[in-house]
Amino acid sequence: MVMARATKMGLATALAAVGLTGCADVEDAGPGSALRAAGETVEFWNFRPNDPGNGDVDLLDDGDDDGLPDTINWEATTGGSGNTDVFDPTGSLVVSTVENQIFDAAGNLQCTAYLEGGLYKLREGLDGPVLLTATEGRYVFWDDVQSLPEPGTYAWYSLLSHDLGYEFYGDVIYDGPRWSAEVIGHASVHVHKANPMRKLLFAALHEGACGTAPSGQ
Repeated sequence: MVMARATKMGLATALAAVGLTGCADVEDAGPGSALRAAGETVEFWNFRPNDPGNGDVDLLDDGDDDGLPDTINWEATTGGSGNTDVFDPTGSLVVSTVENQIFDAAGNLQCTAYLEGGLYKLREGLDGPVLLTATEGRYVFWDDVQSLPEPGTYAWYSLLSHDLGYEFYGDVIYDGPRWSAEVIGHASVHVHKANPMRKLLFAALHEGACGTAPSGQ
């Protein structure tokens, strides 16, 4: 069960938690919010809006030394906007997602995700290099994956073994394929059906990409 707001605030102070909460309006993202992906028609940031993984979620880190806080709080507005804000332990805004884009606290565009060839590519800026590639399912790969091999083939297992960054499986998140990777987080609800944009944001947080890296890094 997701903790009440007062409890979350206490954890944020004690554990240096990062909070994520939904944006009510596009204007909240600042001046950069006017930028949009030209011709984008597939609202992948709003897939399955009623799924628990797209609502309020507490993510508990496994406690390893990866630079992330022990607790990451995800919150989203009801009504299925698909948008998310990320706050530091002081309550200051770090980054926001508005539809298919990630903005920093000043409203500057950091990354844009596009549907390309059936996969979801997170690009630097508006149309820069691909940083992460997500599927509609439970996988987020590093870099630019052009296409997925046939499941069960050697090429498929090779891709999972060498290029899979994160696998979302039930309420567990793995640093790679679940059969060989370490658990890097536990969620308060199942997150494997969370929309691709939320999964890309989570991966960006772990990668320190799209303006999410702590100051000094």
